[in-house]
Amino acid sequence: MKNKFLILILLLAFLFITGCKNKNNNEPHEHSFIEGICECGEADPNYVPPHTHEYVDGKCECGDEDPNYVPPHVHEYVDGKCECGAEDPNYVSPHVHNFVEGKCECGEVDPSYNDIILPDPIAEMDKDYYVVGEKIGFNLENYDSVDLFNITFDTTNGVKINTDGSITARRVGTYTATLTLKEDASKTISLEFTVYKSSFQLDSTTSITAVGDKVEIWVFDFTDLYETTEDDFIYTVDDDSVAEIENRVLTAKKIGDVIVTATSIHNPNVKQTINIRVGDPTTEFMIRPTKELGQIKIGEILPMNLTNNQIPSDFVWLCDDSEIARPTKYDTALEVSGIKEGRSSITCYKESDPSIRTKYMITVKGEVLVDYRKRIVDLAFEQVGIKEGLKPNGDYDNDTKFGKWYGNNGEPWCATFVSWCWYHAGLSNDLLLKYQGCTAGMQWCKEQGIFKNKEDYIPTTGDIIFFQSGSTYNGVSSHTGIVAHCDGEYIYTIEGNRSNCVGVWRIKLDNTRIIGYGIPNYPGLTEYDNCSWIKDQQPDGSYLWTNVSAGDSTT
Repeated sequence: MKNKFLILILLLAFLFITGCKNKNNNEPHEHSFIEGICECGEADPNYVPPHTHEYVDGKCECGDEDPNYVPPHVHEYVDGKCECGAEDPNYVSPHVHNFVEGKCECGEVDPSYNDIILPDPIAEMDKDYYVVGEKIGFNLENYDSVDLFNITFDTTNGVKINTDGSITARRVGTYTATLTLKEDASKTISLEFTVYKSSFQLDSTTSITAVGDKVEIWVFDFTDLYETTEDDFIYTVDDDSVAEIENRVLTAKKIGDVIVTATSIHNPNVKQTINIRVGDPTTEFMIRPTKELGQIKIGEILPMNLTNNQIPSDFVWLCDDSEIARPTKYDTALEVSGIKEGRSSITCYKESDPSIRTKYMITVKGEVLVDYRKRIVDLAFEQVGIKEGLKPNGDYDNDTKFGKWYGNNGEPWCATFVSWCWYHAGLSNDLLLKYQGCTAGMQWCKEQGIFKNKEDYIPTTGDIIFFQSGSTYNGVSSHTGIVAHCDGEYIYTIEGNRSNCVGVWRIKLDNTRIIGYGIPNYPGLTEYDNCSWIKDQQPDGSYLWTNVSAGDSTT
């Protein structure tokens, strides 16, 4: 009880003290807020505790406004500024432009500035073509010097770049040069050019001629040459008192030497020379044709003369193409036959003194119709009576002019006789093989489709007859000759090496030793002399032929 009383007294004392204080603070006064509270206990209604403003649309939730806030709007710049304070990033203040390569740092372009644009090069080769050894150059239209360019080629084989920078054509062919501007590698031009050879061959009908005679000059070997015909050249002489030249024909005027030059009309660097001697035919050896310039036709025979009292039989005769022209007589006289169109050089040298030599170029052009069948029979008949040589013991030794000509002297010579007659009649070996062995000749005729078995064919003038040794055929031919005539019962032949000589023989058409016939495709006339005269009886009652009986030897 006593304790409760004490607690009540203390509570009343506290209320007293508190009530006194509030009484004093409620007296009228001006609030002094500290951290939003006056000492009287009054709270500041506008007090905002300290914080970092977070503005939304220019205002913080505390009510504070962003002093830099500008409401969204389209800037209207005046002298580079908007009234909101924003600056125009592209604004350039008024200034004097300082142009460098046509532009000011402000971006302004100088309207008077001409930008230098390098042109695409325009160029061509300095020549239409080149020959080996010539310098190669370029003509530039819109640049001052080729030194402004790097020059390359699609291959280095065709040109040579010299130490001085010049370029030389070195090999025949077509090439491409590319010029690339050093200042701008995108500026290029490619040019194609062709290199031809500079050399060619110059020839003449002869290198030695006589006063008044004519010599033809011509160019040959046009391979890889820009020039394509003889008319692409000009022909001149160094001494027109010795000889003059016109249309490639030189006319000798007096004894002396002259140099003939052929120069290309396209390129003076392409030229060739040849020496011609105008000699004295009484003291100097030469061949003189009976027809001007030695020009003949196919099938024609051209007589030719040797000077200085020389005799054809003392010389060895050669030709570079016997299928074009060849000597067909060279004993007491010289004759050359035309075989097919072209040129063939006839060369001879003295057998006893090879230093005595000369040559003549024969030109064959055109054709005359010739009875070649009659020609070969006539030529073969001219050889009738020729016998082979004798050994010291008196035996025959197969030594004949036919074997010497063929190069197999001393061997059986019936086939070489046929080949000799064919060759010297001016007939091509394309039509009949030059044969030494009878079987080889017969086999060639079979391969060419020009062989007929005796049972299937009646021979005619100019056919080639093949014999066997016995009456039974074993595929081997042992003898051959030329058919001169056939009357349907007998064959009249001209043969070499039958009875060791050249003779005319009459043989029955059905003789068992006959195998068959080669029937060459003779050129020239299709109608021919059948040489029936060879069977006729002579005024003295004799015959040109000797009869061959069945079983007679063919040797």
